Amino acid sequence: MALPDISRLSYTELQQLIEHATQALNTKKAEELKVLADQYALKLKAAGFTLDEGIKAVKPYAKKNRAPRGSVPPPAPRPVKEGVTYRNPQNGETWTAGTRGRIVGWLQERLNAGSPAEEFEAN
Repeated sequence: MALPDISRLSYTELQQLIEHATQALNTKKAEELKVLADQYALKLKAAGFTLDEGIKAVKPYAKKNRAPRGSVPPPAPRPVKEGVTYRNPQNGETWTAGTRGRIVGWLQERLNAGSPAEEFEAN
C-alpha cells in the first residue's frame, strides 16, 4: 500500500488527518475485536462451554493490577534503634544509630551473619 505524500500539508491539515486516522483506527479496532469475540463465542458453544466459563478461562491473561507509578514499598524496619550506641567487640569502635543512613560496615556484616543488634549495644 502506497502512503500519500503528506509533506506539503499544513499544520492544520496534518492535525485533521491525525484526527481522522485515529477515529478510523478506533473503529477498525472495535470491528476486529467484535469479529474475534464472535468467533470465540462460537468456538466455546461448539465445544460445550458457556460464555462465562470462557471468560473465566481468559482472566489469567488479563493485565494484573499494578502499583501506581512512583509508589515505593514501605522500607523494612531497621534492625538498629535510633540513638543507641553500638560497640565493635574486636576493636572497641563505636557507632550511634540515627534515623536514616547506612549502618556501619562492621555492624551490618554481623547483622547479615544473623547476630542480633542488641548483642552489640554499648549503652
